[in-house]
Amino acid sequence: MNEIRIPQSIWTDIRQHLFQNEDEHFAFLLVENYNVKNHTVFLVKEIIKIKEEETETDFFALKMKTDSLLRVINIANSKKLGLVEIHNHFSG
Repeated sequence: MNEIRIPQSIWTDIRQHLFQNEDEHFAFLLVENYNVKNHTVFLVKEIIKIKEEETETDFFALKMKTDSLLRVINIANSKKLGLVEIHNHFSG
């Protein structure tokens, strides 16, 4: 079994960002990975919250603007950390 471990302070920040209202929101988790007894553990080190102006609507889907995605990738690369994308959906 593999797992993602999220410190409580980051979990609180994730929930506040993703569920601030009924709109869809994106964020990325910067993670370190470890192998523990033949399974992978991702330890969340930081959250990068994606602002509404960094997204665009493509027909019925919300997506990130390319510049924003490249910004996030470059941050992860400079810190030598992995990326996990997270987002929410609300069903009316």
